[in-house]
Amino acid sequence: PPGATVQPDGLHRIRIAGQTVETELQANEVLHLMTTRPQRRPGRLPLGVDLSGARVTASRPVAVFSGHMCTYYPQDQEACDHLEEQLFPVDTWGNRFVLAPPVLRTQLPDIATEAIFWKIIARDPDTQVGLSVPFNQLDPRPPGFAGVPDCASKLADATTLRLEAGEYCEFGTRAPVAVSSTRPISVMGILSGQASTATLAFFGAHAGDPAIFLVPPEYQYRQDYAFLAPTTFFNDYLTIIAPPDATIDLDGAPVDLSMATPVPGAQQIYAHVRIEDGPHTVRGDRAFGILVYAFDDYVSYAFTGGQNLIKR
Repeated sequence: PPGATVQPDGLHRIRIAGQTVETELQANEVLHLMTTRPQRRPGRLPLGVDLSGARVTASRPVAVFSGHMCTYYPQDQEACDHLEEQLFPVDTWGNRFVLAPPVLRTQLPDIATEAIFWKIIARDPDTQVGLSVPFNQLDPRPPGFAGVPDCASKLADATTLRLEAGEYCEFGTRAPVAVSSTRPISVMGILSGQASTATLAFFGAHAGDPAIFLVPPEYQYRQDYAFLAPTTFFNDYLTIIAPPDATIDLDGAPVDLSMATPVPGAQQIYAHVRIEDGPHTVRGDRAFGILVYAFDDYVSYAFTGGQNLIKR
């Protein structure tokens, strides 16, 4: 609470916010870091503190994963689900992104609060993030979690956000948008929980729950991908983001992009494809991006289907 004094313990398990944690790892060892500021809610898990903006550096190569044991998103919408995502190295971040919403789950779009939440984080000071359409035309929703900075508060003008090094902001929407930045950024997508879809069925709606994924910058797009859709989810999808004149094949068969949705202000289109369980390959004559995800009763998954790891 305000005014409280926190003392680090002798085993270095507890650190005050803003301090640096330094440790030595041997091959294949794992360091687990977590943060918490419990806010008890009747019948709910406590709210904690967002670790976004923390920076991890190492003298030798490491892999870093981010996640949550069970989060509601938005925090007032059932149900909670665990989150996991391997983070992209900072030197592979980019400046141009297409933020395409996943397939809409709700059958009641006029009353449902369903949205995709986008979290944008800056690497460097004075980072300008341009939007392909004015922010207020995205029908933006506030962040899904208390205390997360709202991108509306970072607006320099109608189409530009301003972030400092390590700063981040979030907004929810159902609309597609392209973003471009003056300095490298990273973008994460967060799926909302099943209750946000306004489904009337407790089970059998297969409407999903929170999941997270990272968005590859356009320069990391590939012309071929291979991925696996697991057998334990009811609805599996592939979202393809590609130039309008691209030719894309899924498992050797052409994908019909004639009804694809254009992204306002960008030279890209996106399309949702229902896929079967099992292994898949996607190939194109132009570089394109993909998102793989699925929904079932109070559970989801989502992941970047692949990307290059070109360093800048």
